Amino acid sequence: MNAIGTMLSVKDAIISLKAGSGGIGACLVDGKTGEVVERGRNRQYSPYFRSDMHGEMDLLNRYEDRVQKKGGSSSGNDPRQCGGLILFTSTEPCPMCLTRIINSGIQRMYYINPDLEGGMAHRMEQLPPFWRKFAAGRDFRQAECSPQLQKIAEDLFRHSVRSFAKQKE
Repeated sequence: MNAIGTMLSVKDAIISLKAGSGGIGACLVDGKTGEVVERGRNRQYSPYFRSDMHGEMDLLNRYEDRVQKKGGSSSGNDPRQCGGLILFTSTEPCPMCLTRIINSGIQRMYYINPDLEGGMAHRMEQLPPFWRKFAAGRDFRQAECSPQLQKIAEDLFRHSVRSFAKQKE
């Protein structure tokens, strides 16, 4: 399951970079069966600029649009019940993506490439109190994978960061 989730995340990061967006991919895997439930990738610049279309956001949009869970105080349903889904991502989520993952109800999330400057999962204690409490007991950490796969994910992310920095000059 780890192997499928990590490999597909990196594959989608490559596709994203080739399409002109940031090199980040993500996928949802059913923790019981190992089946891939949904895939996503960074789509900030393709087909047009969308500031919110990070890899994890694209993934969750696709999943939530497809399953269309009902919820709310009048329904009695909890749309945040995710049935053991595991989110894999090629790079540690930024603050925006991490809070979206928390809000989605995902209980387990594994990233391949740590982002010590912009990633938020390794800094959960710095989240506002509401988000820290909401995330309590969840398993959000670096995935176990080969050093080669981690290096590829890191290179894809670093290439994206360098390209973004050049645009800012």
